[in-house]
Amino acid sequence: MGLDHASLTSLAALGDATRRRMFELIRQERRPVTREEVADTLGISRKLAAFHLDKLVAAGLL
Repeated sequence: MGLDHASLTSLAALGDATRRRMFELIRQERRPVTREEVADTLGISRKLAAFHLDKLVAAGLL
C-alpha cells in the first residue's frame, strides 16, 4: 500500500524535530497561537518559528 503525495509531504514536514514539537504544542493548545507564543515556548527566534510554521502550513498540517 503506497502513500499519496499529500501524506508523504506531511510525513516529511513532521520529520524535523522542531516542527514536530510545534505541531504537538499547537494541537494541545486547541486555540490559535501566535508565532511569538510558539517561539517563546520553544525557546527559538520568531523568524525560525515563522519558517517552520510556514512549512507546516504548506504541508497542510496547520
